[in-house]
Amino acid sequence: MFYRCLLITAALVATLTLPAAASASAQPDSRHASERTERLALQTADAYWSQRGRAACPHPRIEYASLAKRASADAFVGPNLAAAYCVIRMSSRHTWRGRVGALDFCWTIVHERGHQAGLEHASAGIMSSDGGDKPPAACTRLFAKR
Repeated sequence: MFYRCLLITAALVATLTLPAAASASAQPDSRHASERTERLALQTADAYWSQRGRAACPHPRIEYASLAKRASADAFVGPNLAAAYCVIRMSSRHTWRGRVGALDFCWTIVHERGHQAGLEHASAGIMSSDGGDKPPAACTRLFAKR
């Protein structure tokens, strides 16, 4: 009886602790952009806007969320605490992996950093509501097929 009780206790402990340990080391969602893609896209966006005399909030944070069906991303900066609220939310419905996904990711980040630099939607170009008809050249150089 003692051994059966010990065995059941061990099984319960394993059941409770294994999933927590497994999730702690789990890979990020395969739809998310890689850390490298995130870093390069943010650097590209900041250089793009800097060349145009614009600066967005420092140290943006990228989050992945379930956004409206047609939305690929959104960005916001909180009043008075820009660093605390400098967030770009990328749609978790989109796949941001591979060359095409990374190119789209970069294109979207440039657009969203434009909002964070104070720009509204325009009738054409990168700040149009759909991001325009072609990605910034810097994104293409980084992520297009060679």
